[in-house]
Amino acid sequence: MKKYHNKMIYFLILVLILLVGISIGSMKRLDNQVQKQQTIYIITKTSGGIDFWTSVAEGAKVAAIELGVQVIVEGPRNETEVDEQIAIIEEAIRQKPAAIAVAATDYERVGEICQQAVEEGIVVVTYDSDALFETDHSYIATNNLLASQRLAHELGTSIDGDGRVVILSHVKGSFSAYEREEGFKKGMKAFENLIVEETLYYSNDELQTAYDYAVEIIKTYPDLVAIYGSNEVSLQGIAEAVNDLGVKDEIYVAGFDINTRIAYFIEIDVIKAAMAQRPFNMGYLAVKEALEVQKTRETRQVDVSAVLINKKNMFLPENQKLIVPFSNR
Repeated sequence: MKKYHNKMIYFLILVLILLVGISIGSMKRLDNQVQKQQTIYIITKTSGGIDFWTSVAEGAKVAAIELGVQVIVEGPRNETEVDEQIAIIEEAIRQKPAAIAVAATDYERVGEICQQAVEEGIVVVTYDSDALFETDHSYIATNNLLASQRLAHELGTSIDGDGRVVILSHVKGSFSAYEREEGFKKGMKAFENLIVEETLYYSNDELQTAYDYAVEIIKTYPDLVAIYGSNEVSLQGIAEAVNDLGVKDEIYVAGFDINTRIAYFIEIDVIKAAMAQRPFNMGYLAVKEALEVQKTRETRQVDVSAVLINKKNMFLPENQKLIVPFSNR
């Protein structure tokens, strides 16, 4: 009887161990599932400390706190490092997050890895710069075509007489660069007195490259009356060159994005117009939209409005919020 009693005790202990093991395994699986639901990767175009991308990250982090999710922000060293961005996305896929939000460095190549993520069951949204892939997806960005046409109108109506306008874009193959080039050229067609130079220059998101090209442009075209920069780095590089060469009264400078240095150049009349985007909002909405798509499976295009900043309106309180990055306040 005692031997039977001992066997029963051993049997019950064994059952208890098995049940505890099953419970722990189930809890781990549930924890992994929750972790998947809570993690969103925000893939930027660069981690190089540019104000625009710093603000995107800040917006995403605020959304993470408000919406109760974990956000991981990563990006390549430079916007031209397409392979590095693809490798970052591949690693994100291996972590199996709930969603990945991508600002694509290359419209086609990054689109391929985005499609792979979707096939792995991960929600993918794009922001700032779209990617080409089969699956319908949400896209959160400035309406670059309309914003660049607005800049063209501002530039065209401000210049008297004939002359040449040159485009200094950021990265060839970037969807945002393409849209800002095409929108600007379309807008300039309304001004027959101004010729848009067919040769496109690219800064490759390097300030020194933008500066060097701006100097070259100024020296190459004797009929030059304006230079248009398609992003923060290109615009600032143009302004630095125009200021150093002392030709701010001869060359109209306009373009995309804002930072405190660009604001300084607006104040001293080197830059006449800058299209200020809302990168903080973009980062915030990228997280929010990713969660919404995960929940509803419905996709859409989200327009993040931009504001044209000039010397007349730069000190308005609402515009100062765009000039001074969130992290610097």
